[in-house]
Amino acid sequence: MHHKKFILFAIYFIIIFIFCLLKFKNNDECFEEIKPYSHDYQLQTESEMIILDINKASVSKFAKLSGVSRSLAEKIVAYRNTNGDFQDISEIMTAGMPEKLFYQLQDYFYIEKLISTEMTSESETVSETILTTQEITTEMILTTQEIITETVTEIISNEILFSNNTESQEPEITFPLELNQASFEELCALPYIGSVTAQAIINYRESIGGFINCYQLLEVSGIGEFKFSEIQPYVYLETEYPLPESTESEIIPDNIDPTEPISETMQEIPMINLNTATKEELLLLPNCNEALAEEIIILRDRDIHIFYNILEITLAEHVTTELFAQWTQYLTVDGDGSTQIPYVPPLAENNN
Repeated sequence: MHHKKFILFAIYFIIIFIFCLLKFKNNDECFEEIKPYSHDYQLQTESEMIILDINKASVSKFAKLSGVSRSLAEKIVAYRNTNGDFQDISEIMTAGMPEKLFYQLQDYFYIEKLISTEMTSESETVSETILTTQEITTEMILTTQEIITETVTEIISNEILFSNNTESQEPEITFPLELNQASFEELCALPYIGSVTAQAIINYRESIGGFINCYQLLEVSGIGEFKFSEIQPYVYLETEYPLPESTESEIIPDNIDPTEPISETMQEIPMINLNTATKEELLLLPNCNEALAEEIIILRDRDIHIFYNILEITLAEHVTTELFAQWTQYLTVDGDGSTQIPYVPPLAENNN
C-alpha cells in the first residue's frame, strides 16, 4: 500500500518537474524572441540620432544603424580602406549597401570634405559677387559723373552759343520803319502783322515799284482800317507823295481828314462766302485779325463743316455781336460752295 503511494507520488513529482521544464523552456524562447525585437527597436531609435561621416565612421558605428549588419559594416569599411575615401554618399552602394537601405539611411550620411568644399566655393562665389557689384557700382558712379559733367558743359556752351546767335541774328528793331526799306522780320514786328501779311506788304511793294504814300497799305490784302490805324504810328516814307485822284477818291474822300480813322465804307470789300473763304479773304473784314480768321476756319473745317446761316459765325469764341454787326453786309453762305445765299435778317423774314 505504501509502495503504491510512493509510486504515485513519484509519478506526480515527475509530471510536475516535466511541466516546469517545459514552462521554463517556453519562457526562454519567448524572451529570445522579444529580446532581438527590443534590441532592434533600440538601435532604430539610436540610428535616428546618429549622423555619420562615411569616410571616418568605424564598423561599430555603421553597425548601429538600423538594417546594417556587422558583416555589411565590415564590407563597407573594407571597401573604403581599399579604394580610398568616398567622393559621394551614393558611392556607398558600390561598397555593398542595398539601394533600398541606402535611400532609407541617406539622410544620416555626409562627407565632411565635400561640405567644407561647398561652403568654400559658396563663400568664394559670394565674395566674387560682392567684388563684381562694387566694381559695377563704381563704374556706374564714374560714368554718371562723366555724363553729368558733359551735359552741364554742353548746356553752358549751348546757352553761350544761343545768346551769341540771338545777339547777332536778332538785331534790335527801331521804330518807325521806312516802308520801302523795311525787311520781312521788321514788318513782322509791327502790331497785328503776321508772316502772311508781312509777305503780302513786300509783294505789293515790289509790284508797284515802292510805296509813295502810307495809305497805300490799305490796298494790301489782309490790312483793313483797324490794322492800318494800329501800324500807322510805326511806319513812314522818306519821300511821300499825294495819292492820284482816282485812288485818293476811293481811299480818302475829300471830306475826311487823313489823320482820322477811315470809315468802313471807304474800302470795297467783296461778298465773302463763309463756306469757301480763305484766311486772306476773311482778313478783309473790318477789325478781323489772323487769330480771328484762323478761328473761323477751324470752326468751319473741324466743327460744323458747313455754314447754313451767316449767324453761325458767332459760334466762334471771339466773334462778338459787335463784329458780326460790322461783317453782316459782307457775308454770305451756300450749301456746297457754288450758290450764294444772301443773309435775310429775322425781322425782314417775319415781315415777308
